[in-house]
Amino acid sequence: MPLYNHRESWALENRSPKVRDTESTEEKELDMTDGNTEKEVLVVASKLKNYIRAKSEMNTSAAVTDVLSDKIRELCDQAIENAKRDGRKTVMDRDFG
Repeated sequence: MPLYNHRESWALENRSPKVRDTESTEEKELDMTDGNTEKEVLVVASKLKNYIRAKSEMNTSAAVTDVLSDKIRELCDQAIENAKRDGRKTVMDRDFG
């Protein structure tokens, strides 16, 4: 159809990239529980820094997020155990007490 300036209909044959030999997300999550991989920061650093500045007018060291994330992991591990002990598969607010 010359009206639409269409030329020939054709396509280039390409193949999708091969699957990389990287670990799946599930494997990475399992490794994190074993402590075999680098630990993620579990807090929003900007929110934490804003809170500390508003509360005390102090600055916050970058290392605080790592230490606080470790504390959160400990609390979560205890809460998980409390939920398991109660026979639940859901961690609830009362498990942190």
